[in-house]
Amino acid sequence: MNRNKGLIYFGAFFVLGGTVFVLIFLQVKGIFDKIKIDVIGTYVGIIFIIIGIGIILMQSEMTSSLIETIKVMNFWILIPLIFIIVGIFVTIRSLLLSK
Repeated sequence: MNRNKGLIYFGAFFVLGGTVFVLIFLQVKGIFDKIKIDVIGTYVGIIFIIIGIGIILMQSEMTSSLIETIKVMNFWILIPLIFIIVGIFVTIRSLLLSK
């Protein structure tokens, strides 16, 4: 992996992680009281999906195809897939269930 891409990934990780604290602060202040969806749950679900896809994309940079990536990752492919599945579940639950 290119050193600059690694810095971008880690920078995005800290920005997205820090945003959770801002959202929690805004929820404590009551900013999201009128919104019928769970904003923090939706955000966390989307972040899980992004992390899962990001892990697969970072590994696919070292291989020539997605199938080869899956073969190289072996059973470890389950980790990003679980991130994606949990992210989808949390996002749907947060969007469909009212507060």
